[in-house]
Amino acid sequence: MKITFLEAVVPLTKTFSLENGVLTKTGHPRVIDCTSHVEEFESIEELFEHLKRHAVLGRSMLKGNVNRKLIMESRAGSTDPNAPTRVLLLDLDGVKDVDTVERFLKLLGLDDVDYVVQYSCSMGVIPSRGISAHILILLSSEKAPAILKQWLMHQNLTIPVLRNNIGLTRTNNALRWTLDVSTCQNDKLIYIAPPILGPGVVDSWTGDRIQLVKKTQRTTDLPGVVPSAEANRISAEKVLNELRDHGGLPKKKHSSLKSQGPIE
Repeated sequence: MKITFLEAVVPLTKTFSLENGVLTKTGHPRVIDCTSHVEEFESIEELFEHLKRHAVLGRSMLKGNVNRKLIMESRAGSTDPNAPTRVLLLDLDGVKDVDTVERFLKLLGLDDVDYVVQYSCSMGVIPSRGISAHILILLSSEKAPAILKQWLMHQNLTIPVLRNNIGLTRTNNALRWTLDVSTCQNDKLIYIAPPILGPGVVDSWTGDRIQLVKKTQRTTDLPGVVPSAEANRISAEKVLNELRDHGGLPKKKHSSLKSQGPIE
Protein backbone atom coordinates (compact mmCIF):
# COMPACT_ATOMS: atom_id res chain seq x y z
CA MET A 1 0.00 0.00 0.00
CA LYS A 2 1.08 3.58 -0.61
CA ILE A 3 0.33 6.94 0.94
CA THR A 4 1.14 10.39 -0.45
CA PHE A 5 2.11 13.50 1.49
CA LEU A 6 2.35 17.01 0.05
CA GLU A 7 4.90 19.68 0.88
CA ALA A 8 4.53 23.41 0.18
CA VAL A 9 6.69 26.48 0.76
CA VAL A 10 4.79 27.15 4.00
CA PRO A 11 3.54 24.78 6.72
CA LEU A 12 0.12 23.40 5.81
CA THR A 13 -1.65 24.10 9.07
CA LYS A 14 -3.80 26.62 10.94
CA THR A 15 -2.41 29.56 12.90
CA PHE A 16 -3.96 30.88 16.10
CA SER A 17 -3.16 34.29 17.54
CA LEU A 18 -4.48 36.78 20.08
CA GLU A 19 -5.64 40.17 18.86
CA ASN A 20 -6.66 42.49 21.68
CA GLY A 21 -7.30 39.46 23.83
CA VAL A 22 -9.54 37.79 21.23
CA LEU A 23 -8.54 34.43 19.76
CA THR A 24 -8.15 34.66 15.98
CA LYS A 25 -7.78 31.72 13.60
CA THR A 26 -6.06 31.80 10.22
CA GLY A 27 -7.10 28.88 8.03
CA HIS A 28 -4.91 26.50 6.11
CA PRO A 29 -2.86 28.37 3.51
CA ARG A 30 -4.18 28.13 -0.02
CA VAL A 31 -1.23 26.92 -2.05
CA ILE A 32 -1.11 25.73 -5.64
CA ASP A 33 2.40 24.39 -6.09
CA CYS A 34 3.52 21.43 -4.04
CA THR A 35 5.98 18.52 -3.95
CA SER A 36 4.80 14.95 -3.41
CA HIS A 37 6.35 12.37 -1.11
CA VAL A 38 5.11 8.79 -1.55
CA GLU A 39 5.58 6.27 1.26
CA GLU A 40 4.90 2.53 1.29
CA PHE A 41 3.38 0.71 4.25
CA GLU A 42 2.10 -2.76 5.06
CA SER A 43 0.61 -2.20 8.51
CA ILE A 44 -1.23 0.37 10.60
CA GLU A 45 1.97 0.80 12.63
CA GLU A 46 3.94 1.85 9.55
CA LEU A 47 1.15 4.20 8.49
CA PHE A 48 1.25 5.75 11.97
CA GLU A 49 5.00 6.38 11.75
CA HIS A 50 4.67 8.03 8.32
CA LEU A 51 1.90 10.32 9.58
CA LYS A 52 3.91 11.44 12.60
CA ARG A 53 7.04 12.18 10.59
CA HIS A 54 5.36 14.19 7.85
CA ALA A 55 3.08 16.06 10.28
CA VAL A 56 6.10 17.44 12.14
CA LEU A 57 7.44 18.67 8.80
CA GLY A 58 4.26 20.70 8.20
CA ARG A 59 2.97 18.55 5.34
CA SER A 60 -0.53 17.38 4.51
CA MET A 61 -1.78 13.94 3.54
CA LEU A 62 -3.51 13.22 0.24
CA LYS A 63 -6.38 10.75 0.55
CA GLY A 64 -5.40 9.09 -2.71
CA ASN A 65 -2.08 8.76 -4.47
CA VAL A 66 -0.50 10.81 -7.23
CA ASN A 67 0.11 9.22 -10.62
CA ARG A 68 3.31 11.20 -11.16
CA LYS A 69 5.99 12.83 -9.06
CA LEU A 70 5.13 16.44 -8.23
CA ILE A 71 7.95 18.95 -7.83
CA MET A 72 6.60 22.35 -6.84
CA GLU A 73 3.73 22.19 -9.30
CA SER A 74 -0.05 22.03 -9.31
CA ARG A 75 -1.56 18.70 -8.27
CA ALA A 76 -4.52 19.16 -10.64
CA GLY A 77 -5.19 15.94 -12.54
CA SER A 78 -2.58 14.00 -10.58
CA THR A 79 -5.02 11.57 -8.93
CA ASP A 80 -7.34 8.89 -10.29
CA PRO A 81 -10.82 9.61 -8.85
CA ASN A 82 -11.85 5.96 -9.20
CA ALA A 83 -8.76 4.25 -7.80
CA PRO A 84 -9.79 1.85 -4.99
CA THR A 85 -8.29 2.11 -1.52
CA ARG A 86 -7.89 0.15 1.69
CA VAL A 87 -7.76 3.25 3.88
CA LEU A 88 -11.05 4.29 5.46
CA LEU A 89 -10.86 7.90 6.65
CA LEU A 90 -13.39 9.29 9.11
CA ASP A 91 -13.39 13.06 9.58
CA LEU A 92 -15.25 14.39 12.62
CA ASP A 93 -15.77 18.14 12.65
CA GLY A 94 -16.89 19.54 15.98
CA VAL A 95 -19.08 16.70 17.26
CA LYS A 96 -20.37 17.56 20.76
CA ASP A 97 -22.76 14.68 21.51
CA VAL A 98 -19.97 12.08 21.83
CA ASP A 99 -17.14 12.76 24.24
CA THR A 100 -14.50 10.29 22.97
CA VAL A 101 -13.37 8.77 19.69
CA GLU A 102 -13.81 5.33 21.26
CA ARG A 103 -17.52 5.88 21.86
CA PHE A 104 -17.96 7.27 18.37
CA LEU A 105 -16.36 4.21 16.76
CA LYS A 106 -18.60 1.95 18.81
CA LEU A 107 -21.64 3.65 17.27
CA LEU A 108 -20.28 2.72 13.83
CA GLY A 109 -19.49 -0.87 14.82
CA LEU A 110 -15.76 -0.22 14.48
CA ASP A 111 -14.70 -0.51 18.11
CA ASP A 112 -12.67 -3.74 17.71
CA VAL A 113 -10.21 -2.66 14.98
CA ASP A 114 -6.82 -0.88 15.15
CA TYR A 115 -6.87 2.78 14.19
CA VAL A 116 -4.78 5.93 14.02
CA VAL A 117 -6.37 9.13 15.28
CA GLN A 118 -5.09 12.62 14.49
CA TYR A 119 -6.73 15.32 16.60
CA SER A 120 -7.26 18.58 14.76
CA CYS A 121 -5.60 21.94 15.38
CA SER A 122 -8.64 23.25 17.26
CA MET A 123 -8.63 20.49 19.88
CA GLY A 124 -7.26 22.06 23.03
CA VAL A 125 -7.22 25.55 21.51
CA ILE A 126 -11.01 25.78 21.09
CA PRO A 127 -12.16 23.16 23.64
CA SER A 128 -15.84 24.07 23.35
CA ARG A 129 -15.95 23.03 19.71
CA GLY A 130 -16.34 19.30 20.40
CA ILE A 131 -14.42 16.40 18.90
CA SER A 132 -12.56 17.23 15.70
CA ALA A 133 -10.33 14.47 14.44
CA HIS A 134 -9.27 12.28 11.54
CA ILE A 135 -9.49 8.52 12.12
CA LEU A 136 -7.69 6.12 9.79
CA ILE A 137 -8.64 2.43 9.62
CA LEU A 138 -7.34 -0.28 7.28
CA LEU A 139 -9.97 -2.20 5.34
CA SER A 140 -9.65 -5.93 4.66
CA SER A 141 -10.10 -5.36 0.92
CA GLU A 142 -10.02 -2.45 -1.50
CA LYS A 143 -13.14 -0.35 -1.90
CA ALA A 144 -14.01 2.17 -4.60
CA PRO A 145 -14.42 5.80 -3.47
CA ALA A 146 -18.05 5.75 -4.67
CA ILE A 147 -18.84 2.86 -2.30
CA LEU A 148 -17.17 4.60 0.63
CA LYS A 149 -19.16 7.77 -0.05
CA GLN A 150 -22.49 5.95 0.08
CA TRP A 151 -21.45 4.20 3.31
CA LEU A 152 -20.43 7.52 4.91
CA MET A 153 -23.71 9.13 3.88
CA HIS A 154 -25.65 6.20 5.34
CA GLN A 155 -23.89 6.60 8.71
CA ASN A 156 -24.84 10.28 8.79
CA LEU A 157 -28.45 9.53 7.98
CA THR A 158 -29.02 6.58 10.33
CA ILE A 159 -26.88 7.07 13.45
CA PRO A 160 -28.77 9.46 15.78
CA VAL A 161 -25.69 11.32 17.05
CA LEU A 162 -24.65 12.09 13.48
CA ARG A 163 -28.17 12.66 12.18
CA ASN A 164 -28.97 15.16 14.94
CA ASN A 165 -25.89 17.23 14.09
CA ILE A 166 -26.56 17.54 10.35
CA GLY A 167 -27.14 21.15 9.38
CA LEU A 168 -27.65 23.30 6.31
CA THR A 169 -24.84 24.92 4.36
CA ARG A 170 -24.73 28.72 4.14
CA THR A 171 -26.87 28.66 1.00
CA ASN A 172 -29.50 26.50 2.75
CA ASN A 173 -29.55 24.34 -0.38
CA ALA A 174 -27.39 21.42 0.75
CA LEU A 175 -26.56 19.41 3.86
CA ARG A 176 -23.57 20.03 6.08
CA TRP A 177 -22.61 16.51 7.11
CA THR A 178 -21.44 15.72 10.63
CA LEU A 179 -19.17 12.97 9.31
CA ASP A 180 -17.51 14.38 6.20
CA VAL A 181 -18.55 12.40 3.11
CA SER A 182 -15.85 13.90 0.87
CA THR A 183 -12.99 12.07 2.63
CA CYS A 184 -13.51 9.19 0.21
CA GLN A 185 -12.24 11.34 -2.66
CA ASN A 186 -8.72 10.60 -3.85
CA ASP A 187 -7.98 14.31 -4.36
CA LYS A 188 -8.98 15.24 -0.80
CA LEU A 189 -6.34 17.04 1.30
CA ILE A 190 -6.11 15.91 4.91
CA TYR A 191 -4.35 18.40 7.19
CA ILE A 192 -2.30 16.60 9.83
CA ALA A 193 0.30 19.16 10.97
CA PRO A 194 0.11 20.63 14.49
CA PRO A 195 -1.16 24.22 14.86
CA ILE A 196 1.05 27.29 14.93
CA LEU A 197 0.33 29.21 18.15
CA GLY A 198 1.05 32.89 18.60
CA PRO A 199 2.15 34.51 21.88
CA GLY A 200 -0.34 34.00 24.68
CA VAL A 201 -2.45 31.37 22.92
CA VAL A 202 -3.26 28.53 25.33
CA ASP A 203 -3.28 24.93 24.11
CA SER A 204 -4.82 22.67 26.76
CA TRP A 205 -4.34 19.52 24.71
CA THR A 206 -2.20 16.97 26.55
CA GLY A 207 -0.42 14.08 24.90
CA ASP A 208 0.29 13.44 21.24
CA ARG A 209 -2.04 14.76 18.55
CA ILE A 210 -1.40 11.63 16.47
CA GLN A 211 -1.98 8.36 18.30
CA LEU A 212 -2.04 4.65 17.44
CA VAL A 213 -4.73 2.63 19.21
CA LYS A 214 -4.48 -1.15 19.12
CA LYS A 215 -7.52 -3.39 19.27
CA THR A 216 -8.30 -7.06 18.58
CA GLN A 217 -8.48 -6.78 14.77
CA ARG A 218 -5.86 -5.42 12.36
CA THR A 219 -8.31 -4.70 9.52
CA THR A 220 -12.06 -4.66 9.01
CA ASP A 221 -14.84 -4.79 6.46
CA LEU A 222 -17.37 -1.98 6.19
CA PRO A 223 -19.95 -2.75 8.89
CA GLY A 224 -23.61 -2.75 8.00
CA VAL A 225 -25.11 -2.17 4.59
CA VAL A 226 -24.09 0.14 1.76
CA PRO A 227 -27.30 1.60 0.27
CA SER A 228 -27.64 2.62 -3.34
CA ALA A 229 -26.94 6.21 -4.31
CA GLU A 230 -30.64 6.67 -5.08
CA ALA A 231 -31.73 5.42 -1.66
CA ASN A 232 -29.30 7.79 0.03
CA ARG A 233 -30.45 10.66 -2.19
CA ILE A 234 -34.06 10.17 -1.15
CA SER A 235 -33.15 10.02 2.54
CA ALA A 236 -30.88 13.06 2.30
CA GLU A 237 -33.55 15.06 0.46
CA LYS A 238 -36.02 14.28 3.24
CA VAL A 239 -33.58 15.55 5.89
CA LEU A 240 -32.82 18.64 3.79
CA ASN A 241 -36.46 19.59 3.53
CA GLU A 242 -37.06 18.94 7.24
CA LEU A 243 -34.26 21.36 8.10
CA ARG A 244 -35.50 23.93 5.57
CA ASP A 245 -39.02 23.68 6.98
CA HIS A 246 -37.66 24.17 10.50
CA GLY A 247 -35.94 27.33 9.27
CA GLY A 248 -39.10 28.65 7.62
CA LEU A 249 -37.92 27.87 4.09
CA PRO A 250 -39.91 26.18 1.31
CA LYS A 251 -39.09 22.69 0.13
CA LYS A 252 -36.23 22.51 -2.33
CA LYS A 253 -37.25 21.53 -5.83
CA HIS A 254 -36.18 18.04 -6.87
CA SER A 255 -33.06 17.84 -9.00
CA SER A 256 -31.48 14.92 -10.83
CA LEU A 257 -27.93 13.99 -11.72
CA LYS A 258 -26.59 13.11 -15.13
CA SER A 259 -23.39 11.12 -15.49
CA GLN A 260 -20.78 11.45 -18.22
CA GLY A 261 -18.13 8.81 -17.62
CA PRO A 262 -16.96 9.06 -13.98
CA ILE A 263 -18.30 12.60 -13.60
CA GLU A 264 -21.74 13.36 -12.17
